[in-house]
Amino acid sequence: IGQTRALGAEIAEQISVRMKNGIIGLSANYTFQYCIDITDRTSATYKNVISYSPLHTGGLEINYSCKQWRIFSQINYLGKRFALNENIPANELTAFSTIDIGGSVQLSRNKQSLFIRLTVNNITNQNYNYINYFVMPGVNFHLKLSYEI
Repeated sequence: IGQTRALGAEIAEQISVRMKNGIIGLSANYTFQYCIDITDRTSATYKNVISYSPLHTGGLEINYSCKQWRIFSQINYLGKRFALNENIPANELTAFSTIDIGGSVQLSRNKQSLFIRLTVNNITNQNYNYINYFVMPGVNFHLKLSYEI
């Protein structure tokens, strides 16, 4: 691909409501992205969508924070896309959604801070292909530890 044309838009919103014992948050985002090949007018892929470039992606997260604790759940969506620049049904990868849940805690003492976050990704064990023929994990865990001195 030598030249492409891209058109897109992104919308994001975040809302937080203070409750008696904490804060409930809701955030949402949506992206429309239209990227096409305009390299060669005589090519079979002229004006076809670029491979692995979904038209629609989005996410929704709800979370609750109380003092140093935070829990959350998020839904991630990736729309259909094509594994190759030739936009034919054989190259189409289906849209998918995954759901993640997790929590974190921030512990501070004497100007030192420890941050711990655990996320359980794809809790529904969704079978999906982000890249054609590349096996994506089922339920998986992500642990993040950060220590500031």
